[in-house]
Amino acid sequence: MTDKKTILCLFAVGCLYINQSAAQNIDRIIDNIYKRIIEQESQLDSLGGYSYRQTVNFKKLDGDGEIDQQSIRDFLVKVRSKNQRYRELVSAKDFEDGVWIDVTHSEKNKKYKPESQGHQFSLTEMVSPEQRIMYRFNFIGRDTIDRYDTIHLFVEPIEESEEKFAGDLWVEKNQFNLVKAILTPSENPTGVESLMMIFEMRPFNAYWFPQIIIFDARISFLIFFKGALYSEIEFSDYRFNQTFADSLFYAR
Repeated sequence: MTDKKTILCLFAVGCLYINQSAAQNIDRIIDNIYKRIIEQESQLDSLGGYSYRQTVNFKKLDGDGEIDQQSIRDFLVKVRSKNQRYRELVSAKDFEDGVWIDVTHSEKNKKYKPESQGHQFSLTEMVSPEQRIMYRFNFIGRDTIDRYDTIHLFVEPIEESEEKFAGDLWVEKNQFNLVKAILTPSENPTGVESLMMIFEMRPFNAYWFPQIIIFDARISFLIFFKGALYSEIEFSDYRFNQTFADSLFYAR
């Protein structure tokens, strides 16, 4: 007859085996995600230039939740490499006094300003062999998003930082493409009460690109501004195998 001590030992060994197995499974998932990212980046490099439409719906709300500013900007973005990206304004509208006003002409005449990068999320960095040791990855379960069977992971940095993000990742069960992510900074930057970012990815000609990115921030800069900033960026009309003039990518 098996005594209680033996049962407890067997239970402990079983738990250890399960935990080790789960850790190994997570490592395999992260390896596969990273491999898939590298594969797609290599495939894109062989395609040459590509373009897409980027529509930015922006809202600025005051401390009472009332809309203080609202606008729509439509851009054509041309990409030749990671560091060569040209964004051309196609149309611009501002919501004023209850109606949408076309401000395309005045916006095009504004002096060119480079886009601010700020703190950006990079899945490549998060799952790379060098950086992944700085994070904890946990398996949550399996979910269906749209028509895709996904693996649901929760990730958080071991040490909190403004540059490191925490949240939920959903990747394809078979090919390990990122399908969706909901993330927040593990430590909010100065003046930011909260910030949530949502990424939804979909395939375009077998390559996975953003379909929509949402930024939802609560900001408080003493007497300067207290309220919320909401930006919904839609991506569409991806076109590949394009050739662009060198002059597009010169410093402006």
